[in-house]
Formats: sequence, C-alpha cells, structure tokens
Amino acid sequence: MIQLFLKLIFTMLVCGTITLHADENDPKYAQKAVIFSRDRAIFSGETSDPDYNIKYAYSLNDDGERLIRENIFTKSTRMVTVNLILADEIYQIDDYAVLKVERDNNKGGWLTYLYNTGSVYSLCPHTTAIEPVIYENIPCNKVTLTISGSAGDMAAAMGHGITEEMIRNNPDDYPEKIIYIIGREIPFVYAIEYFNAKGDKIPVKSFALKNVKLVDALPAETFALPQNRKIEVTRSDSDTEKIYANTMEPEYNSPVTITLIIKFTIALLALLAILLGTLITVKIIRKKHLR
Repeated sequence: MIQLFLKLIFTMLVCGTITLHADENDPKYAQKAVIFSRDRAIFSGETSDPDYNIKYAYSLNDDGERLIRENIFTKSTRMVTVNLILADEIYQIDDYAVLKVERDNNKGGWLTYLYNTGSVYSLCPHTTAIEPVIYENIPCNKVTLTISGSAGDMAAAMGHGITEEMIRNNPDDYPEKIIYIIGREIPFVYAIEYFNAKGDKIPVKSFALKNVKLVDALPAETFALPQNRKIEVTRSDSDTEKIYANTMEPEYNSPVTITLIIKFTIALLALLAILLGTLITVKIIRKKHLR
C-alpha cells in the first residue's frame, strides 16, 4: 500500500499534475510549459518539411527518465531511420544496421533540442504578450516573446561557441522574437517559431507538431529494440562506415551508396551531438531560475 502511494506521488510529480494548472500570468508561463512538454509530457505527434517527415513518441520509464522514439522518413531516398533514446542509451536503427551510439556528446532527441529555448528565455531581456488562438482545433495561447537584449546577451544565451561578433555579423540568423503555441487546458507546447529582426522566420529551430495525442501511457513495444538483430556499437564515424560496409547487401555495397548512407547517418548523429551541452545549460538555468 505504501509503495502504491509513493508511486502515485512520484507519477504526479513526474507527469506534472501541478503544472497542468499553469498560471498564464506567471512570468515563466511559457518556460514552464516548455519544460513540461520536453521533460514530462507523454505524447505522440509528427512534423514535416520539404525533406523529412518525423513521427515522435515521448514517454517516461519507472525512474522518470525520458524514452523517445523518432521515426525519420527521408523523402528523397525514401529511407526510414529510427532514433531510439532509452534514458542514457541511444540507438539508431534502419534496414541495414542497429547502432548503439556511444558518444559522450549524444543525449536526447531532435524534438528535445527544438524545445530547448530556456537559455534565451532566461538570459535575454524580453517582453511577452499572450493572446488566445485555435491550433489544430485545440484552444491555445499564443505567447510572443520579444527580445530586447544586446548581442552579448544573445551570445551568452546561445552558448556553444557563439560569439558577440558572430551575432553582429550575421543578425538574420538570430531571433528577435519567439512565438510559443501552448495548450490552454494542458500547457503543452505544440509549436515554436523563431523570427529575426527583419521579421523573417528562422527555420532551424522552428517547428509545428501535428496530430498530437497527449496520453497517460504509450505501449511498451513502442520503445522496444528490434528482435533477432545484432546490435553494433559505434563510437566514431569510422566505426559507422565499417559497420555499414559489412552489413549492406552486395548490390548496394558500393562506395557511392555507402557514402550516401553514412552521410545521412552522420547528419542524424550530428543533430544529436548538439544536445548534451544544451541540456546541461538548461539544467543549470533551471536550478538558478526555477527554485
């Protein structure tokens, strides 16, 4: 009985029951909604652009750690790749190989990276405006964050080697405005859009989730590794190249084909490689600003 009670309390804390009653007047309303969506919400959804369709599934294990599945469909090659993140273990799966990615700088998933706007939100002076909107037939709030800080403020917020000089020389690449679309009943962030000082959309981190289903749980098999397939460990690009050279069918095992596969694989791994520093920054900022 005590164990059941403790598990109930844990579930309430992890799944953000308190967060569901978000206060729109709270200055950190959007920031808290992002943290809830990134770290606690259990959901499925999808995004698309001219090159990719990506389907997401986000859940939690019994310890409250993230379980993530990303099915990435590449329109040009009609290739499907699965990124599977099981707490601290990362796998990349396609028709040719099941890779366990053991690189120190890989954490989280692509959508996790897109949600990481907290440093800009926390470190740059800004104003906010909120207005009600309907997004995919869901009552939402549109929260517009207008940044008024200096290039130095933005450089500190962006991190990862971004300097004040880089921002001054390439102002169109950095946001002056961020728009969040947040559910009114449940403060889930359905979309984030970045705009530069000219009002042009910055597509790199902008996204809009479609067909979102917020649920209490997702089937365990959603996050299961493939059965009866060998798991290969990769710690470098050269490891990945060797694995694909050994596992592809002979008719596809040509330098050109292998190069295309490896380039695509490395591109996906590069997206994941951005994340560790970002997540560490977010954790530090969360400790400072959400006490």
